[in-house]
Amino acid sequence: MRNILLHTIDAKDRYVNYVIPGRTEDWISRNPDDFRDADSIRKRAREVESKAKAYLANMKPDDLERKVEVPRAGMPSVSVRVEDVLVHAALENIHHFGELIALLWQIDVEPPHMGWIGYLQR
Repeated sequence: MRNILLHTIDAKDRYVNYVIPGRTEDWISRNPDDFRDADSIRKRAREVESKAKAYLANMKPDDLERKVEVPRAGMPSVSVRVEDVLVHAALENIHHFGELIALLWQIDVEPPHMGWIGYLQR
């Protein structure tokens, strides 16, 4: 579960804070083993969220149409609109969130919330 959560944090970091601004060569994947407790994971999540919010706060509607290069492991990079990168990042987060919910159910733990409305009500 830890690795899935850290992967979602890394994915958001990579796409929003590095791919969209065109700084993909600066991005460094984090080793999940470096995060041994909940506090270190929370700190990482807050750092990524803070950078993403700051970047997105300055975006203009026209920025969504700008093309960016998305590198892909073992495949040629692809040129897509910033809006497509943001949609991809959101879908990846949803995909992995579902994995976490399923894993919690398998160990008879009710997830803290399972959707946007539940998140808003916490």
